Amino acid sequence: MGASRFQFSLFFVLVVAVIPHTTMAQTSCEPPQMLLVVDHSSSMVHTTPDALIDGQTKWSVAETAIEGITRSYEDSVDFGLMLFPSTGQCNPGSVVVELGPNNASEIAAALSPPPSDYWTPLSQSLEVVANHSALRN
Repeated sequence: MGASRFQFSLFFVLVVAVIPHTTMAQTSCEPPQMLLVVDHSSSMVHTTPDALIDGQTKWSVAETAIEGITRSYEDSVDFGLMLFPSTGQCNPGSVVVELGPNNASEIAAALSPPPSDYWTPLSQSLEVVANHSALRN
């Protein structure tokens, strides 16, 4: 899958997630919320030919897409960022940037450095997201 196709896919997922909340936001005067849950495991920086997307690591492509989307919509969407794993190979992720307006720069800063040698505890991380108290219905 090419980098632009990957970015479009990520954008499509984000747009689909925001559209239903945009309608509710207009009636309740609250901006939609989007907690970005991002794989920060070592698989995101593999450089084997089959792991690269148009010569770039998955991390590089994801970082570019996330920065573009958050900068474009930070005035109208409350973004937050969760990276998983947080520390250690099997720990679930943690929210590193709380949901809020105009925080694209904070999210971009939290994406550095690239992932280390960690595994991917996806299900444990999704449980943490489901119980994150800052998320509205």
